[in-house]
Amino acid sequence: MKTLRSVFVVLAVTMLAGSAALGQAAPPPTPQSKSETPQPAPESNTRVQVNDLLWFVKTDATGREKALQMLGYNGFAVIRNAAEEKVFLDRLGQTKAKRMDFQVRVGPTFDKGQKVVCWRDIMQADNLSISGAQKVAGGLRLLLETKKTPADENGPGWKATCAWIPRAERLEVPGPGKDEIWTADSTWGDVADGLQASLEVKQTTIKPGDDISLTMSLRNVKPAGGSNSILVWDNKYSNGYRADFYLVVTPDGQSRILRRPEQPGWDKNVPTPITIQPGKSWTLAGIANDVIVKSLKDLGLDTSQKGIYTVTGYYEADGYQGDRVDRARAFWGGQIATPPVEIRVGDGEFKAPAPEKIKMKSS
Repeated sequence: MKTLRSVFVVLAVTMLAGSAALGQAAPPPTPQSKSETPQPAPESNTRVQVNDLLWFVKTDATGREKALQMLGYNGFAVIRNAAEEKVFLDRLGQTKAKRMDFQVRVGPTFDKGQKVVCWRDIMQADNLSISGAQKVAGGLRLLLETKKTPADENGPGWKATCAWIPRAERLEVPGPGKDEIWTADSTWGDVADGLQASLEVKQTTIKPGDDISLTMSLRNVKPAGGSNSILVWDNKYSNGYRADFYLVVTPDGQSRILRRPEQPGWDKNVPTPITIQPGKSWTLAGIANDVIVKSLKDLGLDTSQKGIYTVTGYYEADGYQGDRVDRARAFWGGQIATPPVEIRVGDGEFKAPAPEKIKMKSS
């Protein structure tokens, strides 16, 4: 009961913060609050409404290990429609974390807002909350807070929280390091443990029936120095490694996931370890060795229907260490999504399906 009471205190504080009107001063923090966000310049210190806390997730020590494997130690995900939400929740469901949903006010829908999920591997006995957002140049900066609870109420665990935020071209989220800020924009997307992904489409206008060709790149946004390199699996020299996949929304608003067929046998499924240094990026291999261009037609996409196709790329891995030689090396594990890209198929005046009209992909 103590733990439930402390969680609802977090909810109450968050909803009070969210009710502040644009331009009003932020409510003073309680003595127990500790902000994780560096203070922006005074001219940018305008509070933005975060409508509601949607849900809160916590794990015990055992569940923490699974959460770290599936989503990573620290990260955030931007969710723009119901199809993207389902991909994230399917991954979250694999952690077996205990999710607590809250009764929320009528808030924004996907046509005006978006959801953001933030998670932390918080040792000691803290709870995590999104307390608000502030306007910064070109977008928003989230405010995250931790709430101390008595040590006997909680143990080391992994926490995640989800809230509605206004749509923004650029989103800044506090990273785990002091003064560390992670940034998502129209080119680079979610961040988990310092890794971020991006899609580049070869042609944004094609004829009906033509292929959609693209490349996916990963970059390391950790601060330079120390042991901040990231070790990832690429599918180079592999006929079946499945770290990357693609969520495609067709012109009728239906969604579909495109991914290589499962190849359990390691005789034909040998990915390559790649080290990405801070500030550097790596473009993932395609279906054949050094070819980096990926074909969505090869993955089963039919583009005979005219209109706008929206593609979101995903990179995910479970941190598997490989053979005995590799076990001393820490591979990245988690899931990140790129910002969506639009491809026009055919001539004519087309509009992409509205975010609130996009259908969730069925299991």
